[in-house]
Amino acid sequence: MSRRPLWWGLVATPWLVPVAFFPLALAYYALTGQHATASGWGGFLGFAYLFGVPLGYVALAVLGWPWVSVLQRWNKLVTPYVCAGACVIGAVAFEVFAALVGTAQRNTTEVLGIGLVTGLLAGLIFCAVAGVPFRSHR
Repeated sequence: MSRRPLWWGLVATPWLVPVAFFPLALAYYALTGQHATASGWGGFLGFAYLFGVPLGYVALAVLGWPWVSVLQRWNKLVTPYVCAGACVIGAVAFEVFAALVGTAQRNTTEVLGIGLVTGLLAGLIFCAVAGVPFRSHR
């Protein structure tokens, strides 16, 4: 169903999500009136790579790949289904990560929202890299 090997998406997605998430984080913080210096944003991007890439690979291995495999088996491997599952996976993975890190002022709604957006980005990036079509051509 995909135009390119699925493993391309599996390898590339965790590395590309922090780059895609970074401008969204900048916009979010600007809209909410929170500002940081360039070194603060550099630290944020470094933090996103330090924790985001390993978390991304764990989420892909534990939940993402099984989801893609099920969709492939059911002949439903299309972008909307991949992204729907990726949103749920991102929200769950980010919530588990936040709980493990034990952030003192954890806002569950914000954590789930960030996970949902991150999961959506991961799903879109995976589909773009792996060549998963938007809709089935059957």
